[in-house]
Amino acid sequence: MINRRTFIKGAGTAAGLLVPDRSIAERSVGRLLLDGGGGSYPNVPGYYNFNAANMKSWNTAKAAVNAGIRNAKLLVLGDHQVVGAGAGAGAGPKGFTGAKVNSWPNQMASLLSVHASTNSFVGTNVAGISASTLAGSLASVSAYDPTLTFGAGWVNDGALTVGGGMPCNGIGPYTANGMSWVPTTNCDTFEIHVATYSTGIVLNANLDGGATLGSVNCYQAANPYPEQKFTVTGSLGVHTLNLLPASSSGGVWPIMIIGTNSAVKEVSILNGGWYAATAAQIATLCVDSYGIANWNPLPGIVQIAPDLTIIMVGSMDAYQATPLPTFTENLQLIISAALLSGSVILVSNAPFGTIVVSTAVQKYYISAMKTLAFANNIPFIDVFYLMYAGSRTLASNRGLTYSGAQHLSRFDRSLRLTPRIFARKMEPILTEADIVMFYKTLSSVFGRGGRRAQAHEEHLAANDSEYNLAGYALVAGWVATSLNGFC
Repeated sequence: MINRRTFIKGAGTAAGLLVPDRSIAERSVGRLLLDGGGGSYPNVPGYYNFNAANMKSWNTAKAAVNAGIRNAKLLVLGDHQVVGAGAGAGAGPKGFTGAKVNSWPNQMASLLSVHASTNSFVGTNVAGISASTLAGSLASVSAYDPTLTFGAGWVNDGALTVGGGMPCNGIGPYTANGMSWVPTTNCDTFEIHVATYSTGIVLNANLDGGATLGSVNCYQAANPYPEQKFTVTGSLGVHTLNLLPASSSGGVWPIMIIGTNSAVKEVSILNGGWYAATAAQIATLCVDSYGIANWNPLPGIVQIAPDLTIIMVGSMDAYQATPLPTFTENLQLIISAALLSGSVILVSNAPFGTIVVSTAVQKYYISAMKTLAFANNIPFIDVFYLMYAGSRTLASNRGLTYSGAQHLSRFDRSLRLTPRIFARKMEPILTEADIVMFYKTLSSVFGRGGRRAQAHEEHLAANDSEYNLAGYALVAGWVATSLNGFC
């Protein structure tokens, strides 16, 4: 076991630069049973109801990936705290530009004890933004995720899908211009999902401007409107995937792209959150003006068929004062859809400014999530508790704030102490390699300890986006630790 004093002095963060031991994934299933009521190993506050039975689908998927049998899908659903708002730069929602790479699902990829990738695009991640800021604009989407480029005339369609809005080549008039996606690593296989509608036309795909390698028809005469998918392949490399409407006579709606290397099996981490999303929006079965569509958020979850779905909602419901019975009903719909294909973990929202929503109100929604987790026999991670665990006094700690344009902001003492307290709680049941996994991304933020760590903390105090990046690193570490060692 790692020495507690090592972490207090900060040396543990330097150790986080080491490559984790892949044998962690081979630990016997169920060795760590955290069921909220004790068990063979000490209970870790903030983690509830983790057991081998309710994580069977995830464990099976991990084993298949590690054995080189198949790829797996990990879908993350939620609001601005999932998409990484506040961890980038630029106008509009503060810190939205370039934020995707700093979101906690993206940071988590490097922490998992199984090969994982974030080479994907799921919705526009910005649905729900008011008309006065970025609604209808795909320029903001490209700024958030620079791997995406949209031709003239493309817009952010307001019809909801997993990940929020969906790009469209215009809304009367349409355009024949295309969109492009460039994965960040070598790929040879591209899985493309599209929505269909009565004004849809054929969508063609090519790599690097070459010959058409695949097509799909986005036309469907009447509802229910299905979600369609097709696959294109090429040589291994960092390609530009081009999606082109066959003409300007109708619409095309790419809603998800996953790029993979066929020679290396992986967990594809799909960021299906969107800015300011509520549980009701994620539970959307159909959009009235469009009728029933299998590409809307709730049936879209079923279409993706994730091996594991992580649901982090509640902050916007608390902000909008959604009645608790309504919040619970919508969250149950999401859980039920996700359980059809795999394991599910509920994650509470991180704390945000009490000026906007009181701590007591935020806890009402968190308590409802925990109750639903036990009712459905699925795990629950209380990030709200973990984030405040390092605070000397709850009242003086702003934690993660949501105040006007600030979505995640200064952590005060929590940012500095929470990782250390967490390490102490984990020490009795996790190996040094497990905890090193947690600290891997934090090492670049906190430094090696002592004066250097203090300098980092002082620097972070003056830079909101870097504070937010560090906060998302904490969330990534907490979730990854559970996926690596608790099941």
